Amino acid sequence: KGIKLLMEKELAAAGAITGPLASKTVPSPFLAKIAEIKVSHPENRMAKHFDNAYYHTLSPEKQKLLLLCCKSGYENADSGMGLYAMSPTDYDELKPYFDKVIRDYHGITGELKHINNWDISTVKDLPAGGKLDLAALGLGETSMRVRVGRNLKDFPLPGNMTQADRVNLEARMVLAFKKLMEDSAFGGTYN
Repeated sequence: KGIKLLMEKELAAAGAITGPLASKTVPSPFLAKIAEIKVSHPENRMAKHFDNAYYHTLSPEKQKLLLLCCKSGYENADSGMGLYAMSPTDYDELKPYFDKVIRDYHGITGELKHINNWDISTVKDLPAGGKLDLAALGLGETSMRVRVGRNLKDFPLPGNMTQADRVNLEARMVLAFKKLMEDSAFGGTYN
């Protein structure tokens, strides 16, 4: 009995299905890789929170989508995240899994209610007038990188973008950057 239980646990860790679902699903070769990463790279949140039981509750189409979202994590085992939505609807369609990974990444526990507050009067330790002047801090001319973590509605999310999508997105963003550069309050350059 103990050997049988151990074998079932090993098969489950490798992505195989045991029990009543065994005849209804076919294990993906990626599941074994994810199980390996879960052990070899416990900081990889994609693998850390991957649940074979949850995976096998999904339709074949959703299983494929989930593995596509996990692709970065199983191709790059040393990733700290490894899970990326391919479209905005993925967050809702795969919510049980995305929720665990996102909460872990941001250190969120308990109930969650997001509130936007753009009122800078509530921010502590701002300079007089609420303007952060880098020159006044002795930093002089400073270079800054703008990271776009989300996308424009007309384009897929980065994990699902083609080279042409990326080129077109940059062309669209350059128009916005030009407006900012022309505004004396912002200035700057784009390279």
